[in-house]
Amino acid sequence: MRPPSVDVGKVRRALPALVLLAVIALGASAGVLRQDRADGALSAVVARTPEPARPADAPAKQAAAPARPATPRATFGHTCGMCHTLAAAGSGGLIGPDLDAVRPSAAQVRRAVRLGSIDGVMQPGLLRGREARAMATYVARVAGRRG
Repeated sequence: MRPPSVDVGKVRRALPALVLLAVIALGASAGVLRQDRADGALSAVVARTPEPARPADAPAKQAAAPARPATPRATFGHTCGMCHTLAAAGSGGLIGPDLDAVRPSAAQVRRAVRLGSIDGVMQPGLLRGREARAMATYVARVAGRRG
């Protein structure tokens, strides 16, 4: 009996998504990823060190809010650049669409950020409000333009 044939093209197209899912699954099972943001995104836990005990009469330290990128370019690099290619932002992602080739409008980018991808790889609501609008405007302005 002859083994079934394999469509190498389909395997190559599916490989990046499969690798991403494997990394997420392994990270979650090893306790390296946790869901700690209100938007449901996963973040990496680099190291968990216990906080030293403080005397009962000492005031509690206020936790500093995590630093957010200051510019739309930095926001894209931090939030989107691991998956998407955008030359102006210096990113060369391999999983999501090449935004230089697609050249989406700001409305298309905002919609994708709000709803996520159909296949579920890109989670909905990665950015919100002013930050989402600024990044979408930036992508629409620079996508497909070299230099």
